[in-house]
Amino acid sequence: MAYGVVESASLVSAWIDIMSLAFSWLLGWSTASAEPAYEFDPVIDGGLLATTAAISLVERKLLPRDSTVSPMCSLTPDGLCDPADLHPIDAAVVGRWNEDWALATDVALVGSMTLPYAILAMDSLRIKDGQGFRSFAVDSAIVMESYLISNVAVVTLKYAMRRPRPTQYTNQAPAELFGQLEHQLSFPSGHSAAVASAMSATTLTYWLRHPESPGRWALLASSVGMTSLTAVGRVQAGKHFPSDVVTGALLGGAIGLIVPWLHRADSKVQPSVSWAPGGGVMLLSGDLGPHPASETRRLSLSAHPIVHPNGHAFTQESRPIQTNYR
Repeated sequence: MAYGVVESASLVSAWIDIMSLAFSWLLGWSTASAEPAYEFDPVIDGGLLATTAAISLVERKLLPRDSTVSPMCSLTPDGLCDPADLHPIDAAVVGRWNEDWALATDVALVGSMTLPYAILAMDSLRIKDGQGFRSFAVDSAIVMESYLISNVAVVTLKYAMRRPRPTQYTNQAPAELFGQLEHQLSFPSGHSAAVASAMSATTLTYWLRHPESPGRWALLASSVGMTSLTAVGRVQAGKHFPSDVVTGALLGGAIGLIVPWLHRADSKVQPSVSWAPGGGVMLLSGDLGPHPASETRRLSLSAHPIVHPNGHAFTQESRPIQTNYR
C-alpha cells in the first residue's frame, strides 16, 4: 500500500499527538517524586554531554555527506552494487524507494526528540515543593546523554562498516545518489537507534518516577510502537536493509536503558578501606540491587590474605564469600 506525503506524515503525527494526550491524562494517576530519578555528575556527565555533542557536530561539518566516494561493493555490468552479495533477507528489499515513508520516519525522529521532554516537563509540573525544574533538568540531561552516546556509537559504526544503502543496488533511486557518502553509511540505522535510545530512556525514567502507575505500560507500548514504526518505515523508504534497522534499534535501546540505569539515584556504591591486625579490608557499600531501603548491602574484598573481623577469611584469588546486610 502506497502512502502519500500527507498521509504518511499524518500517521506519525497522530501517533505522537495521541501519546502526548494520553500521558497528560495518565500522569494524573500518580504524583512524581520531588527528587530526580538520576544522579548527575557535573564533571563526568557534563563532559560526556559536551564531548558527544561536539563529535556529532564535527562529524557533520568535517565530513559533508553529499560528497562523492567509491561504494565499497562489487559492481554489476550496469555500474550498480551487486545484490548477489547481500543476505537473502536484505536482498529482498532492494528496489524499494518511497520518499513519503522517508518523510514519515523523519517526523517520527523529530517526535522522539521532543516527546520525552514534553513528558518530563509535564511530570515536573506536578511537583509542589519547587523542585520540579531541578528534576526536569537532571532527568532530561540523562535522557539526552543516552541519545548522544547512542549517536556517537552509530556514527562510529557507520564509518567503520561503510555499507552501501539499498539505493546503491537499484536504479529505482535517483541516479545522483549513487556514490554519495550519505548513501554509503547504511549500517546501522541512525533513525532507529535514535528513536530507540530516546524512547527507552524516557520509559525507564517514567518507571523509576512512577513505579506503581499503570501509565508505565502505556509508555512502554508507545515506545516499542514508535521504534517499530521507524524501523519499518526506513526499510519501506529504501534507506536501510532489515539488518540495519534491527541492529540500530537494539543498539539504541540497549544504550537508552544502560546509561540511565547506571545513573539511578538509588544506586550509590562507595568504596572504603579499613585495616585490622594481619590485613586490610576494602568495602564497597551501597545499593547493589533491590532490597529494603533501610538495609545496606556490604561486600568485603581484599588484595592479600586477611582475616575479616567477623572471622571469615579472604585470599588474593578469592571472591567475596559473604554478603552482609546492615
